[in-house]
Amino acid sequence: MPEGFLRFRKKCETPYYFRVLNCNRNRTEVAIPSQTAQGKNLLQDLLEKHIIKHSHSQLQKNIKTIRTMLSKLTVYDPESLIGKLGGAECGLVIPDHLFLPGQLNVCKWIEDT
Repeated sequence: MPEGFLRFRKKCETPYYFRVLNCNRNRTEVAIPSQTAQGKNLLQDLLEKHIIKHSHSQLQKNIKTIRTMLSKLTVYDPESLIGKLGGAECGLVIPDHLFLPGQLNVCKWIEDT
């Protein structure tokens, strides 16, 4: 990632982008020419750096939440619920609308996730 960070300003309804650098305890702002290919690449890289830097803690919280959710998740398996009723032996067929959309194998999904 490039050094510095991105700053945005608007002057007379025209957007301007700057690269902010810290050198010897001095802060310097350098305009990014967003019309050139090199400027566009720098702008894109600084934007990506900003997003990664500011999303990291939120993503860590989300991962923790997903792990907690997965540890408490119970399997929804409609086929296991008809076992006492004779299930397939008696010709009972579970209608499609009782399955979750795209549900093929919940146990495998939990394991894979």
